[in-house]
Amino acid sequence: MPDGEAGTAQQYNAVTAMCAEGTQVEWHTYPGLNPQRRGDVSLHDSLPFAQKLLNGQGIQGSCANLAPLGPPQKADPAIPFNN
Repeated sequence: MPDGEAGTAQQYNAVTAMCAEGTQVEWHTYPGLNPQRRGDVSLHDSLPFAQKLLNGQGIQGSCANLAPLGPPQKADPAIPFNN
């Protein structure tokens, strides 16, 4: 999930604008993770994404499933190294 520093509404607006123009967007959220942990966890999504692009494959778009996000979330202290 986006954090307060990155601007939740601005991220959502940018993605919806790209989708409206026909761009194939693959967008993921990571609820409860702080920005540092989100970078680590997002490798699960970002490495396959980059490999698909490098291999000339299409991506699984998220535009059909977009929904406005709520307010920024606090980091979940139950997640290791998420302080």
